[in-house]
Parts: sequence; C-alpha cells; structure tokens
Amino acid sequence: MYVYISPGDVASLRLGFKKAREYARRMPIFDGELLEGNPTFAKGSSAAYADSGPADISAPNIIYSADDDEAIDTYIRNFGESRVMTFHV
Repeated sequence: MYVYISPGDVASLRLGFKKAREYARRMPIFDGELLEGNPTFAKGSSAAYADSGPADISAPNIIYSADDDEAIDTYIRNFGESRVMTFHV
C-alpha cells in the first residue's frame, strides 16, 4: 500500500527526528544508538551513530549534511508506508 507523505510533513518529521535525537543523546541513561529502525548515514558523516555513553549537555548539536537529510527523509517515507493502520468503525 502506498501512502503519500507531503513534503511539508517530511520536513516537520525530519526536524522532530533531529530534536528528539539531540535530547536523547544527552540523557544520563543514554547508552548508544540502535542501528535497527533508524536512518542509515554514510560512514564518516557527523550524523553517524554514537556507540556509547551520553553526550555532555553543552556538546554541540549534530551537523547534518544534505545527504544526511535525504537519508532521514527516505527513512520517514519508508517508515510511514510500513506503519499505516486502518480503523473500522
């Protein structure tokens, strides 16, 4: 089943992903990121996943390249298509 996700929605969801990731990586209980169920970033990208421990509260935000944004957008489109729920009333 194909689900259309408007470009405006993708942009909003991309921003939400980035903000949530910044909050999560600063939490004391943070112990690295799971690769499964997340966008795939190029090796060497500043957005590549951390493998351990929380970031300091004053750490700079992750800098995302255009390729990183495209990886997030692709993830959002694929994730949205696989999570469609229908309700019968």
